[in-house]
Amino acid sequence: MPRNPFTIKVFRTLLTFITLILLFVGYSLYLDFFFGRGYLPFGVSPKSEELIIDLDNESVMADLYKYQDKFYSSSSGSPNTSPADVKWSRNSDLFLSEVLSVDRFSRTLGLRILPPASSELGGDRSVSISCKVAESVLLDSELSPVQIGSRIWDDVNVGDTFFSYCLNEECTEVGKACLFGPAEER
Repeated sequence: MPRNPFTIKVFRTLLTFITLILLFVGYSLYLDFFFGRGYLPFGVSPKSEELIIDLDNESVMADLYKYQDKFYSSSSGSPNTSPADVKWSRNSDLFLSEVLSVDRFSRTLGLRILPPASSELGGDRSVSISCKVAESVLLDSELSPVQIGSRIWDDVNVGDTFFSYCLNEECTEVGKACLFGPAEER
């Protein structure tokens, strides 16, 4: 039974086209997994369930306002320094830090923990981030929300201010809420 050369040529072309599509999808999944920058057409994404969020949900911002009320003087905007100040609690309070390093490959941040949490947690540490997109808020330099539902690894930079909760005793894993943005002009 002779084979039609036209059929073989169409089959080879189709096989090449399918191979290229599979390579594109595989490379995009690789980029998205390691760097959060993959692109798949038609809104298909391995993290698409994270991207469906209620942008009016400000429960994460309520945590920041609670932190500000507890640790900052409302009249001056400066940290409370009197002996009667409320103590920072690892189990219930956000901590404030400065981003020292960003490792997008291992998804860790190097942080310098700032007062009042630094008295209990110590100074610099590397932490893994466990915040979902809906729990992440990009802030401006005045701590106002710019984007509720931000992808941390797309937006966080060295020098940013970073607020979060400790998820373990050593505070090497943080989450529940991640608020970050450029540091205030000094």
